[in-house]
Amino acid sequence: MENYYNIHNIVKIKIQTKKLDIVKDYEYYFRDFKVVEKINNVDIEIRDIDEFSLPKESFNISNAFFGFDHGVYSKNDSYAVRIENNKMVIFLRESNLCINSLIEYFLLRNDCTFIHGAGISYKNKGIIFPAPPNTGKTLLISKLRQKENVNFFGDDYVILKKDGTMYSYPMDFSVYDYHFDFFPELKGTIENKKIKRNIYERALVNMVKDLPIKKVLKRMARFIGYDFLQGGLYLKIPAQQLVAKEKIGVSTQIKYCIFLSRYNGKEFKVEKIKLENLVKETLGILQSEWYKTLPVYNLLSSFGIIDFSEYLNSIKNIISSGFSDMELFKILIPTDMENKERLQKIEKFLEQNVFNPE
Repeated sequence: MENYYNIHNIVKIKIQTKKLDIVKDYEYYFRDFKVVEKINNVDIEIRDIDEFSLPKESFNISNAFFGFDHGVYSKNDSYAVRIENNKMVIFLRESNLCINSLIEYFLLRNDCTFIHGAGISYKNKGIIFPAPPNTGKTLLISKLRQKENVNFFGDDYVILKKDGTMYSYPMDFSVYDYHFDFFPELKGTIENKKIKRNIYERALVNMVKDLPIKKVLKRMARFIGYDFLQGGLYLKIPAQQLVAKEKIGVSTQIKYCIFLSRYNGKEFKVEKIKLENLVKETLGILQSEWYKTLPVYNLLSSFGIIDFSEYLNSIKNIISSGFSDMELFKILIPTDMENKERLQKIEKFLEQNVFNPE
């Protein structure tokens, strides 16, 4: 099967595989960018590992990692990556690589980068919320999506251009059981029933999480049409099921950057943040999210195919330039603060300082 995706004409992707699982797993990231027409000049092509053959003239490290002209191969993880003529071809046995971190390679070539965070626009003014995981980005979007004059850009990732433009990246929402109070339209749906069984799946996954049989169980479940949850923790729900299509933005100039962070204090705090500190924290979060795929870049760098230090420096420069003309804030949220109280305080700050400033 062949599927094509065009991410704002910045990155174009082709998936050519016999494995439906690979398509399903990766469409979680860029479902909304799927196109019907064939794209001839793609930037990234994802193919099955069976189509890959290691060139005879290759170098190896401990007989586990191999480098060859324009590419690398991991024997243990069954993947290969080849970069040649401004194109990346990824060979996989299964969807075990974080595709966003590989898309990043081409974003950087267009003066763009991913930001791990949520994004909206209000009356055509962009607002970005960089944040670590489990900070409440999805909860915040669950409230802001209902507001008039608000458009949605992403609840987990958005794309930042060097000139301060934000592009939408509406990945599927990761909906946990506690989210159903904030997405009332999901109550009584099949998704609600699925999430309720997570206690049993979580117990099963915890039992086998470090064993090879986990992958076998996941494949078996899919074969019989069972939507096996990832870790028994959450469901992946397409963005357009929770946000009206007309409220999903395309691009906007960012005016406010509001960094969300949880801490062990007792008070909800809002403070100004220096650009250099914001850049460091935002870059650090992005890399921590991609830690499982970073070895791919290290491997490419070790065989001289890319310069990983230049890669990181490019991300840093784009974030620094993109954020330079924005109003910068940091919100410190007590770890033990209830979700509803947290949302009320953030909304109050936004109303007074962003939506209706004096």
